[in-house]
Amino acid sequence: MPLPEVAQGYVLEMGLHSLLQYITSRINTPQIQPLPAHHMIAELPFQRIITTNWDNLLEEALRQAQIPVDRVVRDTEVAFINQNKRLLIKLHGSIEQQDTIVVLGDDYYDVFARLPETTNLVRAYFATQTVLFLGFGLMDEDFRRLYHEVVRHLGRHIRRAYAVQLNPSRFAIKYWQQKNVQVLDADAYTFLEAIKVQL
Repeated sequence: MPLPEVAQGYVLEMGLHSLLQYITSRINTPQIQPLPAHHMIAELPFQRIITTNWDNLLEEALRQAQIPVDRVVRDTEVAFINQNKRLLIKLHGSIEQQDTIVVLGDDYYDVFARLPETTNLVRAYFATQTVLFLGFGLMDEDFRRLYHEVVRHLGRHIRRAYAVQLNPSRFAIKYWQQKNVQVLDADAYTFLEAIKVQL
């Protein structure tokens, strides 16, 4: 079952606080350290990173690489973005701010209403920058909803975007081609290594 459905079932039985405590206990532990892909993302000159992950692995990889970063989890943080720092936008919340975590089905529908200023910022990036999607399930309903919401006002002027997906289905490739997203069949880490070599 999709995560939002599992989470909703858990909440019905155990309550929301129990769910958030369980998620935190599994993710926010010292044993979980950044993966090579997190370190590679930190090393590459991506100036803006938008994630739907709750963990702090990207922040830790950036800290270890001694790269200053501004995080946006709440709308109020948009006003304090420093253009000289790497920007990390956490659309689905952050593990140490449990009230921001997006995990239930209804939460996914409310993301853009809850974060109007952050949404405007993300829309501006999608309208003016070339976007690379890494680690997203391209046919995941929540990802498709997120993409649609961000680009729906651009119409046929959507900029070309790229998505790295290992062994994508023919259906996924055709589906995203219609939305001007070129799907690249590759492992994310291998792809990042190739970018590093080219740079």
